[in-house]
Amino acid sequence: MFSDEDIERAIFSRGAAIFLGLAAALSIWAIVFYFWDIDLAHLSRSEFEALSWGGAAAALGVAALLAGMWLYWVKFDRSSRRARRIWFFVLLIGFHYGALAYYFFVYVPAVRRRFLEREGSATS
Repeated sequence: MFSDEDIERAIFSRGAAIFLGLAAALSIWAIVFYFWDIDLAHLSRSEFEALSWGGAAAALGVAALLAGMWLYWVKFDRSSRRARRIWFFVLLIGFHYGALAYYFFVYVPAVRRRFLEREGSATS
């Protein structure tokens, strides 16, 4: 349905970088609230609903980040074989913690390099 070039164009687009950045932020939000000791019995109805909507958004963010990082790992990660193996286990065992680490340490630098290459070739 989609060619590899279409997928590559999409995953390295500014929109995808922003979307995955938002997904990473929602994932961090989910981690913070998971460990925060919130007494649900003392929340007002509006606070409870806001927390529920935030939790639903965070769950979608986690799912999007996981899917995006696995797609990047499978199709576009050009790291060494050893690094790819390590990241495979980080993504597999680390769940969204691993996806967050992969996002910040592998995906963001790769996208930044790609943007700089595009800007460099556009000005030449």
